[in-house]
Amino acid sequence: MTQSLIDGDWRQLLIDDNVCDAPKHQVIDAKRKQLQDLKARPDTPVQVRRLIISACDALERLKGHVGAEEFYVYYGRLTDLLRVIGKELEVCGIAVD
Repeated sequence: MTQSLIDGDWRQLLIDDNVCDAPKHQVIDAKRKQLQDLKARPDTPVQVRRLIISACDALERLKGHVGAEEFYVYYGRLTDLLRVIGKELEVCGIAVD
């Protein structure tokens, strides 16, 4: 389940310096949409919704730092947060689309 939040595109496209900014922005936008859909589900607990709000804010920061040195710091923190969200959803029995 956690792997659905941290998929191959997340890893490969975002950390590859040879990929231009546009595909990275698309991956970030797709991840935000995925999280917003999870947040909108009625069975998502309040504590997970709060984590999702934090993750969406972190995605915005990440998107603003594509190509900058700070990008990898934001990427690492956000990836850790996505793992926490995935584990919380797994405990609650909520599937990630």
